Amino acid sequence: MHEIWYNTLIPLCLHRFTPNGDATLSSWWSSFSTAAPSTVRKELNSLIILTAHHIWLKRNSRVFNKKACLSTPVLAKILCRSA
Repeated sequence: MHEIWYNTLIPLCLHRFTPNGDATLSSWWSSFSTAAPSTVRKELNSLIILTAHHIWLKRNSRVFNKKACLSTPVLAKILCRSA
């Protein structure tokens, strides 16, 4: 999961905000959104929602369908849809 967040944020030069395992998604999102310039906050929030949704889909596929999935296809979907 860390890899997906890092690679999603690196094209925007925001990889320093990659969440670590200590924070909850909501606390990380709140601090990240507050630190971001107001001019790009809406786009960043959309990207966070999109990324979290794809991570959730990946997890559900692994848990319920017993399908392993590498991070690369998930990241490709996120980057394709965010473009």
